[in-house]
Amino acid sequence: MTEDGVGNIVVLRQGAVAVGDFERVLRKAGLEDIFTVEAAIHKTTAEHVATVAPGQAIRHYAPHIPSFLLSPEGFECRELTEEEKSALSSVVLIDYGKRLSSWRPYSCAYRDLSASNDSAEAAKNVFDTLRWAEQVEGATRIIFPEISALGTQDA
Repeated sequence: MTEDGVGNIVVLRQGAVAVGDFERVLRKAGLEDIFTVEAAIHKTTAEHVATVAPGQAIRHYAPHIPSFLLSPEGFECRELTEEEKSALSSVVLIDYGKRLSSWRPYSCAYRDLSASNDSAEAAKNVFDTLRWAEQVEGATRIIFPEISALGTQDA
Protein backbone atom coordinates (compact mmCIF):
# COMPACT_ATOMS: atom_id res chain seq x y z
CA MET A 1 0.00 0.00 0.00
CA THR A 2 1.38 3.41 -0.93
CA GLU A 3 1.36 6.52 1.25
CA ASP A 4 -1.79 7.77 -0.48
CA GLY A 5 -3.64 4.51 0.28
CA VAL A 6 -3.41 3.04 -3.22
CA GLY A 7 -2.63 -0.69 -3.46
CA ASN A 8 -0.20 -1.96 -6.06
CA ILE A 9 -0.60 -5.23 -7.97
CA VAL A 10 2.64 -6.39 -9.57
CA VAL A 11 2.52 -8.99 -12.34
CA LEU A 12 5.77 -10.88 -11.91
CA ARG A 13 5.62 -12.69 -15.25
CA GLN A 14 3.12 -12.30 -18.08
CA GLY A 15 1.30 -15.57 -18.60
CA ALA A 16 -2.34 -16.50 -18.96
CA VAL A 17 -3.30 -13.33 -17.05
CA ALA A 18 -1.72 -10.07 -18.22
CA VAL A 19 -1.59 -6.54 -16.82
CA GLY A 20 -4.51 -5.51 -19.05
CA ASP A 21 -6.65 -8.33 -17.64
CA PHE A 22 -6.13 -7.06 -14.10
CA GLU A 23 -6.88 -3.49 -15.18
CA ARG A 24 -10.15 -4.54 -16.88
CA VAL A 25 -11.33 -6.46 -13.81
CA LEU A 26 -10.46 -3.55 -11.51
CA ARG A 27 -12.36 -1.11 -13.77
CA LYS A 28 -15.37 -3.42 -13.89
CA ALA A 29 -15.37 -3.67 -10.08
CA GLY A 30 -14.93 0.10 -9.68
CA LEU A 31 -11.53 -0.35 -8.02
CA GLU A 32 -9.27 1.32 -10.59
CA ASP A 33 -8.70 4.29 -8.26
CA ILE A 34 -7.79 2.02 -5.33
CA PHE A 35 -5.25 -0.22 -7.08
CA THR A 36 -2.55 0.25 -9.70
CA VAL A 37 -1.22 -2.59 -11.85
CA GLU A 38 2.30 -2.84 -13.19
CA ALA A 39 4.53 -5.42 -14.83
CA ALA A 40 7.68 -6.30 -12.89
CA ILE A 41 9.57 -6.93 -16.12
CA HIS A 42 9.09 -4.52 -18.98
CA LYS A 43 11.80 -5.70 -21.34
CA THR A 44 11.09 -8.86 -23.33
CA THR A 45 12.31 -10.38 -26.54
CA ALA A 46 10.01 -10.73 -29.53
CA GLU A 47 8.65 -14.22 -30.25
CA HIS A 48 10.65 -14.54 -33.52
CA VAL A 49 14.03 -13.63 -31.98
CA ALA A 50 16.31 -16.39 -30.67
CA THR A 51 16.58 -16.17 -26.90
CA VAL A 52 19.27 -17.08 -24.44
CA ALA A 53 16.78 -18.30 -21.83
CA PRO A 54 13.08 -19.25 -22.04
CA GLY A 55 12.10 -16.53 -19.56
CA GLN A 56 13.02 -13.88 -22.13
CA ALA A 57 10.09 -14.79 -24.37
CA ILE A 58 6.94 -12.69 -24.32
CA ARG A 59 4.97 -15.82 -23.37
CA HIS A 60 6.67 -18.21 -20.97
CA TYR A 61 5.52 -21.56 -19.60
CA ALA A 62 2.50 -21.17 -17.36
CA PRO A 63 0.32 -23.96 -16.00
CA HIS A 64 -3.08 -24.45 -17.61
CA ILE A 65 -4.65 -24.11 -14.15
CA PRO A 66 -4.91 -20.74 -12.35
CA SER A 67 -1.92 -20.47 -10.02
CA PHE A 68 -1.42 -18.28 -6.98
CA LEU A 69 1.45 -17.26 -4.69
CA LEU A 70 0.47 -17.23 -1.05
CA SER A 71 2.20 -14.67 1.16
CA PRO A 72 3.54 -15.88 4.53
CA GLU A 73 0.72 -14.02 6.27
CA GLY A 74 -1.67 -16.40 4.51
CA PHE A 75 -0.23 -19.58 5.98
CA GLU A 76 1.90 -18.90 9.04
CA CYS A 77 0.76 -19.50 12.63
CA ARG A 78 -2.95 -20.04 12.19
CA GLU A 79 -5.50 -22.81 12.00
CA LEU A 80 -7.58 -23.29 8.88
CA THR A 81 -11.32 -22.80 9.08
CA GLU A 82 -13.60 -25.64 7.97
CA GLU A 83 -14.48 -23.57 4.88
CA GLU A 84 -10.79 -23.19 3.99
CA LYS A 85 -10.17 -26.91 4.50
CA SER A 86 -13.06 -27.69 2.18
CA ALA A 87 -11.82 -25.22 -0.46
CA LEU A 88 -8.42 -26.95 -0.49
CA SER A 89 -10.00 -30.17 -1.78
CA SER A 90 -9.60 -28.94 -5.36
CA VAL A 91 -6.20 -27.28 -4.84
CA VAL A 92 -2.79 -28.66 -5.75
CA LEU A 93 -0.22 -27.44 -3.25
CA ILE A 94 3.30 -26.98 -4.57
CA ASP A 95 5.34 -26.41 -1.46
CA TYR A 96 8.87 -25.33 -0.61
CA GLY A 97 10.54 -26.29 2.64
CA LYS A 98 7.40 -27.93 4.11
CA ARG A 99 5.72 -24.56 4.69
CA LEU A 100 2.30 -25.79 3.56
CA SER A 101 2.71 -29.39 4.77
CA SER A 102 0.02 -29.03 7.46
CA TRP A 103 -2.47 -28.33 4.64
CA ARG A 104 -1.55 -31.52 2.77
CA PRO A 105 -4.39 -33.68 4.21
CA TYR A 106 -6.98 -31.23 2.88
CA SER A 107 -5.50 -30.71 -0.59
CA CYS A 108 -6.29 -32.42 -3.87
CA ALA A 109 -2.56 -33.20 -4.25
CA TYR A 110 0.71 -32.08 -2.70
CA ARG A 111 4.34 -31.98 -3.77
CA ASP A 112 7.29 -30.20 -2.16
CA LEU A 113 9.90 -28.75 -4.53
CA SER A 114 12.47 -29.19 -1.78
CA ALA A 115 11.50 -30.40 1.67
CA SER A 116 15.04 -29.52 2.81
CA ASN A 117 14.67 -25.87 1.72
CA ASP A 118 17.35 -26.22 -0.99
CA SER A 119 16.83 -23.69 -3.78
CA ALA A 120 18.97 -25.65 -6.29
CA GLU A 121 16.84 -28.76 -5.75
CA ALA A 122 13.64 -26.71 -6.05
CA ALA A 123 14.80 -25.08 -9.30
CA LYS A 124 15.54 -28.52 -10.74
CA ASN A 125 12.03 -29.76 -9.83
CA VAL A 126 9.84 -26.78 -10.65
CA PHE A 127 8.86 -27.42 -14.29
CA ASP A 128 8.25 -31.15 -13.87
CA THR A 129 6.15 -30.35 -10.80
CA LEU A 130 4.11 -27.74 -12.70
CA ARG A 131 3.44 -30.22 -15.50
CA TRP A 132 2.45 -32.85 -12.91
CA ALA A 133 0.11 -30.38 -11.18
CA GLU A 134 -1.76 -29.72 -14.44
CA GLN A 135 -2.52 -33.43 -14.73
CA VAL A 136 -4.01 -33.88 -11.25
CA GLU A 137 -7.63 -34.94 -11.62
CA GLY A 138 -10.10 -32.55 -10.01
CA ALA A 139 -7.56 -29.75 -9.59
CA THR A 140 -8.91 -26.23 -10.16
CA ARG A 141 -6.06 -24.16 -8.68
CA ILE A 142 -2.39 -24.38 -7.78
CA ILE A 143 -1.01 -22.63 -4.70
CA PHE A 144 2.67 -21.97 -3.96
CA PRO A 145 4.15 -20.33 -0.86
CA GLU A 146 5.85 -17.03 -1.63
CA ILE A 147 9.48 -18.11 -1.59
CA SER A 148 11.23 -14.75 -1.89
CA ALA A 149 9.92 -13.63 1.50
CA LEU A 150 10.84 -16.91 3.16
CA GLY A 151 14.55 -17.09 2.57
CA THR A 152 16.44 -20.18 1.50
CA GLN A 153 19.34 -22.14 2.92
CA ASP A 154 21.64 -21.19 0.07
CA ALA A 155 20.25 -18.01 -1.45
